[in-house]
Amino acid sequence: MVSAVQMQVMNSAANTSSATSLSASGGATRKYNGVMDCVLQTIRNEGIAKGLYRGQTSLLLREIPGNFCWYGVYEGVCLSQIPEGGSKRDLGMSTHLLGGAAAGVSYWTAFYPADTVGSQM
Repeated sequence: MVSAVQMQVMNSAANTSSATSLSASGGATRKYNGVMDCVLQTIRNEGIAKGLYRGQTSLLLREIPGNFCWYGVYEGVCLSQIPEGGSKRDLGMSTHLLGGAAAGVSYWTAFYPADTVGSQM
């Protein structure tokens, strides 16, 4: 998952960070020749830690407590609906859907501000 996020960051950098520039003849030239070229130039110019992992701290500060909250609410809803003497296997699909919906709402209600701050960094 981390490598997928890194590739997404690299693609974003390649697409938004002056990926094209004007040449002396007035035509547009590409700054990067693909994703791997973007990764190599980023490592060469900014290093591994600052180039590839920029923004990861804010992402982790959102994701770790956010996932803790999500799974806690999901499990709490599901466990509260287990019939007496039953098990989690006795729950229907609607209970799992309700648990997932409640978990999603709690995640984004609690951590949307952190996501906004992380996006602005």
